Amino acid sequence: MVEQGFPNLIVEEWIGLLVKSGTPEDIVMRLNSAMNKVLTTQKVKDAFAKIGAVPVGGTPESYGALVKQQVEYWGKIVKEAGIRPE
Repeated sequence: MVEQGFPNLIVEEWIGLLVKSGTPEDIVMRLNSAMNKVLTTQKVKDAFAKIGAVPVGGTPESYGALVKQQVEYWGKIVKEAGIRPE
C-alpha cells in the first residue's frame, strides 16, 4: 500500500460469527464458548495455517469492540478518499 501512496494504511483480514440482535445472552455465550473451543483444536489451527491465518478467540465484547474500531477506521478512510456508493 505504501507504493500506492497509502503509507499509513493498515489492512487486516478477520472473520467472525455474528448473531441476530436480541439473541438471548445464554445462546450467545454458548456459541462463544463452542467457537473458542473449536479454535484451539489442532485441525483448525492447521487449516488456518494453510491460508496464513491465525485463529484468535475472544469474548462477544472484544469482538464488538473490534467491529466498532474497524467501522470507524474504514469510515474515515472512505470519507477522506471521497468514496461514494454507486
